[in-house]
Amino acid sequence: MKSLDVKIWAGIVTYNPNLHRFKENIESINNQVSNIVVFDNGSNNFDDINRMVQYYKKIVLIHSSKNKGLGYALNQICMKAFDEKVDWILLLDQDSVSDSMCIEIFSEYFSLKQAAILCPVMFDSRRRVCTPVKLEGYTEVDECIQSGAVYNVSILKEMNFFDEWYFIDYIDYDYCISVRRKGYKIYQISKLLLDQEASTIEPVFCHDILLKIAKITKVEFFAKLSYRPVIDARRSYYTARNRVYYIYKNRDMLNVAKEKWKELFANIRNIIRIRDHIGTFKAIYSGVSDGRKRIKEMENNK
Repeated sequence: MKSLDVKIWAGIVTYNPNLHRFKENIESINNQVSNIVVFDNGSNNFDDINRMVQYYKKIVLIHSSKNKGLGYALNQICMKAFDEKVDWILLLDQDSVSDSMCIEIFSEYFSLKQAAILCPVMFDSRRRVCTPVKLEGYTEVDECIQSGAVYNVSILKEMNFFDEWYFIDYIDYDYCISVRRKGYKIYQISKLLLDQEASTIEPVFCHDILLKIAKITKVEFFAKLSYRPVIDARRSYYTARNRVYYIYKNRDMLNVAKEKWKELFANIRNIIRIRDHIGTFKAIYSGVSDGRKRIKEMENNK
């Protein structure tokens, strides 16, 4: 099934974007899709965003006066796509720059059996020894991040779109489990690569040594250790809160014991590695507490 046979849109959620990078994002996808929906989540620089998108006839801009969360924003985009009978929608972060052939490549795989999501091979060049190599074919995977992936819009509707309670973090992984629970598939397209900056990072004091070790040994773990994340307490709160909710909600599809160990390790790692140790600890503690409160509410409503 080729792209000419289907209606394809792109959706981008903005929140205080870097305008130069955001423009690159738009330029990379503008000629590949029939429309782009931009949902602005209460950006401080909305007037600048509004002026920029006026130059693009394909862009539909939706504005919220306050940040209602990524889940809400994605749902507004996807519901509009469903109402307009769109077949597939490419969802992008505000700073993602797409491959110039991504839609053409994706379209080769739209007819794959039970396909709910098609995704590229993701990597972060800042923390890798080698860039992945483009290959032919595809691989079925259990999960993928939202940015850079195309979603079957009719299946989005069937799943009742994304779970807005997450606000940010785990929205995409939760949706992946939802579609697999119903027997749908997620396919990673091997010749599509997306260099995605997973978070803001800064080099550690022994950065150069760790990178040299990574290059000599070809072990990516040392490259990752050469940086540490720069994450504010609010983001740490949502990550910790949502992980608790995600594990409980999807316990029928997860190895719960394994996920809880991963949760503990991730929380300890973040407290140690993020510069604001005390603020991160408080945010994670609060997030875990609120996640458990959410679980109690769900159990009481059974």
